[in-house]
This record gives sequence, C-alpha cells and structure tokens, in this order.
Amino acid sequence: MNKIFLAALLTFFVNVAFAQISKIDSVESMLSKHTPNDTLKVKLWNELSYHHIGINYYKAREYAMIGLKLADSLSYKLGISIAKNRLALCYWVLGDGELAIKHAMDVIHIVENENLDVGLLADTYRILGVTYSDQLEFSKAEYYLNKSMEVCVAKKNWGMMLRIYVGAGVIQLAKNKPDSALYLFTRSLSIEKEHPNDYYLPVIYTNIGSVYSNKYFNNLGIEVSYYEKALALSEKIENRYATSRVLSRLGFTYLQSRKFDKSETYLTESQKIARSIGLKTVVRDNYLLLMELKLAQGNLPQSLYYQKAYYDLKDSLSNEKITREIVELETRYDTDKKQKEIQLLLQQKRADRILQISLAIGIILLASFSVIVYLLQNQRNLKAKQLLAFQKTVTDKLKEADVLKSRFFANISHEFRAPLSLIIAPIEEKLAFGSKSGMDYETSKLVLRNAQRLLNLVNQILDLSKLEAKKMELQLKVDDLSSFLQLITDSFAPLALQKKISFLRDIHLSSREFLFDSDKMEKIITNLLMNSFKFTPPDGTITIQVTDQDPETGIKIVIKDTGIGIPEEDQHHLFSAFYQVREGIDGDHGTGLGLSLVKELVKLHQGNIYLESTFHKGTIITVTIPLQKPKTISLASIQSIAPVSNQNEVITPAEASEHLETMPPSHEESPEAKQTILIVEDNPDLQNYLASILSKQYVVAIAKDGVEGLESAYEQIPDLILSDVMMPRMNGIDLLEKIKQNERTSHIPVILLTAKADLESRLTGLKIGADDYLAKPFVVEELFIRIANLLNLRKKLAQKYMTRLSNQNASKVVNEPSLDEKFLQKAKLVVERNISDSLFSVESLADEMHLSRAQLFRKLKAISGLSPNEFISDIRLLRAAEMIKGKVDTLTQISYSVGFNEQSYFAKRFKKKFGMTPSEYGENTK
Repeated sequence: MNKIFLAALLTFFVNVAFAQISKIDSVESMLSKHTPNDTLKVKLWNELSYHHIGINYYKAREYAMIGLKLADSLSYKLGISIAKNRLALCYWVLGDGELAIKHAMDVIHIVENENLDVGLLADTYRILGVTYSDQLEFSKAEYYLNKSMEVCVAKKNWGMMLRIYVGAGVIQLAKNKPDSALYLFTRSLSIEKEHPNDYYLPVIYTNIGSVYSNKYFNNLGIEVSYYEKALALSEKIENRYATSRVLSRLGFTYLQSRKFDKSETYLTESQKIARSIGLKTVVRDNYLLLMELKLAQGNLPQSLYYQKAYYDLKDSLSNEKITREIVELETRYDTDKKQKEIQLLLQQKRADRILQISLAIGIILLASFSVIVYLLQNQRNLKAKQLLAFQKTVTDKLKEADVLKSRFFANISHEFRAPLSLIIAPIEEKLAFGSKSGMDYETSKLVLRNAQRLLNLVNQILDLSKLEAKKMELQLKVDDLSSFLQLITDSFAPLALQKKISFLRDIHLSSREFLFDSDKMEKIITNLLMNSFKFTPPDGTITIQVTDQDPETGIKIVIKDTGIGIPEEDQHHLFSAFYQVREGIDGDHGTGLGLSLVKELVKLHQGNIYLESTFHKGTIITVTIPLQKPKTISLASIQSIAPVSNQNEVITPAEASEHLETMPPSHEESPEAKQTILIVEDNPDLQNYLASILSKQYVVAIAKDGVEGLESAYEQIPDLILSDVMMPRMNGIDLLEKIKQNERTSHIPVILLTAKADLESRLTGLKIGADDYLAKPFVVEELFIRIANLLNLRKKLAQKYMTRLSNQNASKVVNEPSLDEKFLQKAKLVVERNISDSLFSVESLADEMHLSRAQLFRKLKAISGLSPNEFISDIRLLRAAEMIKGKVDTLTQISYSVGFNEQSYFAKRFKKKFGMTPSEYGENTK
C-alpha cells in the first residue's frame, strides 16, 4: 500500500514540474514562430519572464529586460509597465532594493498617467512595500501596502490581498510585535482557504513558523511543523524561492536548538537552491548561519571560511551597485555629449544659412529689437524699483509701529507693576496683621481694592497686546472642566446675594475631562459674568448654561441676563477695545477692555461669540469653543520618533538595535518627562487636594488604600510614594513594609503623611524604612521641599551604586548591601553569565530578573541612572577593558567574547565609554 502511495505521489510531483516546464516551452515555441517585433512579442517576453519567477530570477530578469527594450522602441506603455513590474520584483528578490524601487516608481508613473490596469498598480505598490520593509523603512512600507490594499479591496483581488497581509505581518514581526504579525499571517491563511493560492501558501506557512520562533511564543514544535508543511508544499509546486527560504529557516531553528547535523543539511540544501535561482540575500544570510554553526561545533577554519564567503558576497553586492552607477554615469555622459554635438552642428548650419540669406536684414532687425527691449526693460526696472521702495517703506513703518506698540505695552506694564506691588504688598500685610475695625481698616481695603483693579486693568491691556501681536498661545492640559466651571461660577454667588440678583447655573457636560487652557477659560467666563452683573438691576436674573451636545462645535456657553440691554446702534462696536456703551447700574463706566479681551481669547481658541440684545429687556451672549476630549492614541498611529541622525554618519545594525532598546517602553515616560508620585490616601477631599497641588510639577497617580497602592506601586514603579498611615484594608505602615521588602519597589522613597504626629508613631515608620514623616496639617511649601530633597537624594544614590558596581573590588565591601545594591549585583551577574551571547537583549535580562520590560526599565533607571541596554553595554565594556588590560587575547576575540559581533561598533562604543579606542587603551595600560 505504501509503495502505491509513494508512486502516486511521485507521479503527481513529476506532473506538476512537467506542467510548469510545459508552460515555459509553450511560450518559447510561440516566440520562435512569431518574427514581427510588435506588441504581441512584448507580451510573450513578459509572459516568459513571469513563468520563470520562483524558478530562476536571473532568467526572469533577462526576459523582462528584452521585453522592456522592445516595448520602449514601440512606445507600448502597457508593455513597458508590465516589464518594469517584473524587473522590480526580480531586483527585490535579488537584493537590489534601489533598482526595485526605481522600476516600481516608473510603473506607478506610467499607470497613473496612462490610466492603465489598476491590478498592476496594486502589485507594484505591494513590491514597494516589501522592498521598503527589507530596508527597515516601515512607515513607507506600511504606506504602500495600505495603498495596495485599497486597490485590492475595490477590485476584490483576493490573491493580492493575502500577499499584502503577509507583507504587513513581516513588518510587525520586524517591529517585535509577534501577536500582530500572527494575526495578519492567519488572516492571509483564511483568505487562501476561501480563494486557494498554492503558490503563495508555503510563504504563509514559513512566516507563521517564524512567529513561533519569537521569544514571545517560543514553541519549537509548532514552529517546525509549519516549516515542514511549507517545505512539502513548496517542493510539491516547485516554488524554489519558497523552498530556499524555508530550508534556511529550518537550518536556523535547528542551529538554535543545537541540532547541528540537521541544521547543516538544511542550510546546505538552501544554499544550493538559492545559488541556482539567484537569491543572493539568502546565500549571504546562510553563510552567516553556517559560520555560527561551525563556530559552535568548534571548527574554526570552516567558520572563518564561511565568514570570508559572507563578507566577499556582501562586498560583491556593494560593488555591483557601484559598477552600475559608474556605467549609468558613463552612458549619461556619452548621451549628453552626442546630443550636444548634434545641437552644435544644427546651430552652426542654421546660423550659416541665415547669414547667407539675409545678413543685412538680420542686423537691422537685431538693432531695432535691442533698442526696443532696452527701453522697455529700463521702464520696467524703474517701475519695479519704485514699487519695491514703496513696499519697503510701508513694511518698515508697519514693523516700526508694531515694535513701538509692543515696547510701549511692555514698558507701561513694567512701570505699573513695580509701584502696584509696593502698594499691594504692605496693604495686604496691614490688613492681615493690623486692626480689623475703624476708618483706617476700611481705607486700606479701599486702597487694596482699587490697586488690584488697576493691576487687573494692566494685565488686560498686556493680554490684548499679546493677542494682537500673536504672541499668546494656548497652554492646553487635561482637567475636570465641569468642576472648574462650577468653581468659577460659585465665586459669583456672594456678588449675586449682595446685589439681590437670581444667579442660575446649568452645567451639563457628557465628560468631565477636557483639554483646555484654564487661565484663558477663566478670563472668558469671568469677564462675561462681570459684564452681566454690572448691567443687571436688583431682582433681575442671570443664567449661565454650559453644554457639549454638538461634537463639531465643542462646548457651548450661553450667558443670559435680564439687564438694561444694549442699543442696536452700539452692538456692532461692543467688542472693540476701549469702547463704552453706557454706565453700569452702579454708575461704573468700565474700561471697555473686558469684552474685547473675551473676543480675542475666543478667537485664539478658534471659537465664535454671538450677541443678541434687546434694549431695556436683556442680553444673551453665546460662545462656542471647539474643546477636545482626551483620546487614547492607538498603536497604528504611532510614528517612529527617532531623532534625525547625521546624514554622513553610518548607523550599524547593532547601533540601530541599541537605539530601539534604549528607548523607554511606549507607555512609560521618557527620561525628560515629569517624575511620578503615587498618592495613597483614603480621604477623597485630601486625595483630590494633594493631586491638584502636586500635578503642577509631577505626574500623579492615586490609590484609595494600601492594597490598591501596593498594586499600583508594583505596576507603575513610581518615583516617590506619599501615603497616609490610617487606612482601611491595609494601613500605611504595612504598605511601607511591603514596599521596602520587595526587590521591585525597595528603591522608592516613601513619605508618611498622617495626623499621628507623636514620637512613637514617627519612630515606628522610620524603623521600617520611611524616608520622611510629615504631620497633618502640613505646609504646602514644606511638602514640596521634602519631596524635592528625597528625589535629589535618590539621584545621588544611583550615582553611588553605579560607581560601586563598576569598581572591580566591589565584592570586598564589608557593609551589608541594600536591596537595591543586591538587585544591581544580581543584574550584573546575569549579564556577565550571558556576556558572550550577542543576542542577549533587554527582554532576556527582564526574563532573568522576573520583571516586565517596563518594570525593569523604571527600576534600573531609578537606581542606576541607566536604561537596561546602557547597563548591559557598560558591563560588556568593563569586562572588555579588564581583558585588554590583562592582554588575555586579541582585540577581535575579546570583542566576540563580550558579545560584540561588529568590530567597528565595538571600537565606537569603547571609545565613547573610555575616551580612547581599544588599541589605544591597550597601549596606555602597558
């Protein structure tokens, strides 16, 4: 039975191979019979190129070039675009990304200009996407894959869709997002089941296997099973491209699991196929794997042989590019030279002919024309100079006026503020500490009130000046808008009571948190309400209504009063600076600045303000401001924020990896961001008050008791904890004990804040490890000083720990090390244990330390001042320096032994650390 099955299977494979060869033979036969050089012959050459894809990319490229040359001679646009599409694919596979991109861009230009087949456009976008993916330009890669997907969805091109999903999955895998990659590969697999595409299925299986090789999954069984399915299918359909790549992946997998014989078998077979079809990138990568394999087997000569082969091939790829550029330059030079010679001959012939026919007429016409041109040009130049001079004069005057105006407002503000400060400060002190009764007290209050009014007027004038000069910007932050508006309107309640005015507030917002500028919002609301109170008589009504029902206009503020109203002829001037309509109810003329400032502030928010008023009946002012609710940023919208590197600086793969590793996790703060303080307090009012004052300088997290506080501390690793002592479920003393005994959080400074201020309570907290103790009620300034001192002390401890850690005699320290020192020693031992492993990464260290990547980053940054990747690099370099000093081996072997595979990168990092190259360091330590 088995023999029959094997015979049938062999027959099937032979039939498939024969079918593929039969197609190629058929097209070649048609080409030999078709002698005219027409568009049909172009199609046949392109068809022959297509059938060689996956079998021999050199031949596929050769036939596409022949088709392109013939199509160019016929100006056959469709044939040109198809041939260039084939060439773009071939160059991508053969490892020449620049030529692939050049031909792909040509295809897009032709198809869009000539309105050709959009299916060809979709495939070209896909090729651009995978090419940019290979060059690690992921934003461009995703852009072109998305454009390809748009075309495919519109045309329901399922075969192309599954290829796009695979390309997108490869990008996610390169970004170390295995979950996203697996989803995209699985999506392509489901499309393949609905719309079978055996030719591309091995590629999907291979990529799914690659996902399971990632440390996130690390499932060797599933990984190998997918590779074996891909191998069987690719051999079955004779997709030699897919066969070569899956064999290479199997070789890599068995190399990692130290099954060297199997690894060598698969890598050797992959090399054989890759060479035959021109996959130079696969050949190059296999050389690198074979070098590692022989090194692991202890066969150094063979390892060096494969290393040399790797660099030879790498250099040959670079040389091909240089040679191609030289040929292009020479061809362009020869072409330009010939064109110039032809143009010179034609010009000479034309000049001779004109000279022979009408030399005299030409001279007369030339002279006449020259005179006319000269006169017209003179006139034009004169007018242009006059216009430029006038424009310059006007511009200079406007600039001078703006400068003088800004200087005037700045000077007047300074001149007013200085004396006002000298008036207000003594008066406030006198009112606070002097007698609270008598004529002197009332006079002081009068002086203070008018001084503050004058100061407010100066501030309004300065604000208007800044707004008109466009020097004022919104300072947006997320805050509770509803509570903010409630607080402002509450401050007008006493005034309403004093004036016997009914003050109604209706604030209904769908969300509490908005992104807004609290200072400018307060000025808008306060000025509008003050204006209403000024012109509304006793027993009148003022209503403020705030809603956010319309998402297009943001929030809507409506202030309605039953005051004396505004005459129609004055309404158009109401928002003009210094314009006064009439006296207020209490005889106050006002300054005419309030509403003008409101209008400018609303305009700064890109909002609108409307006025409706009826004389002797009342006024309605409506303000719409497009405030935004805070939104969570999705991962897909994140752009790479890497700093722009010097264009002349060559970035090696190791440096690129280091840059990515050094970046903090996406949900963590960058080193320049605010420090985080965790408030653990069960009293909601005190909790909110502490959060409001501390959030001005720090990022604040809140927990309502010790249990929630401990969970938050483990998850967020804050920079400081401010905790109450008496709380439900877990008190502050127990929380402190758990924080200080846990390796993840032992470094965090803790301030105990409580009403229990007796000596015994203080000693209990300090014995357990409290860094400070503050009794209620507390002075806000004192709290800020204590927090700042503890955070600065933590930075100094980090420097001390790192100095001790880098000292080779650190182990001789007599004193018992702290938990933080033990953590650093443990991390150092983990790195030293894996120091020769170039693949040892931040994730590896986090796994060894039983922490998440984010927790490891914050812990190491807090106690050492270094990111995990910088920490690993420092340990490697310290060991290298010790070995160089002891002259234990060559510099090359030393760099390998401490985990650096690239000599140039090792030298660069060593010089950055010690201020000299490794060889100079060796000379100086003789």
